This record gives sequence, structure tokens and C-alpha cells, in this order.
Amino acid sequence: MLQKLRETRQEGDVKELQTSLEDANKGLHVMEAEDSWWKDTVYVGSEHIQSKINYNYQNCCYPFPK
Repeated sequence: MLQKLRETRQEGDVKELQTSLEDANKGLHVMEAEDSWWKDTVYVGSEHIQSKINYNYQNCCYPFPK
């Protein structure tokens, strides 16, 4: 009887831990997706800024056609 009670409690504990792990994994996937979005946004923004800098530099330093 006592052994059965222990097994039942352990099974409940295992299920609770599994649920917590699944929730943590879902949260991790959301965070990874957000991280990827921010990295992509920074990359696109930095490419845009770099192209403006290059354009301004070329127009500033080479005002006449070569």
C-alpha cells in the first residue's frame, strides 16, 4: 500500500517536471525566434546605413566624374 502511494506521487512529480520542461522549451523557442528577428533587423539596418555612408562618401570625395 505504501509502495503504491510512493509510486503514484512519483508519477505525479514526473508529469509535473515534464510539463515544466515542455513549457521551458516553448519559452526558449519564442526567445530564439525573437533573437533571430532582432539580429536580422540589426543586419538590415546596418547594411542600409553602410550604403548611405558609402554613397555620401563617394559624392563628397569625388564630386566630379572620373
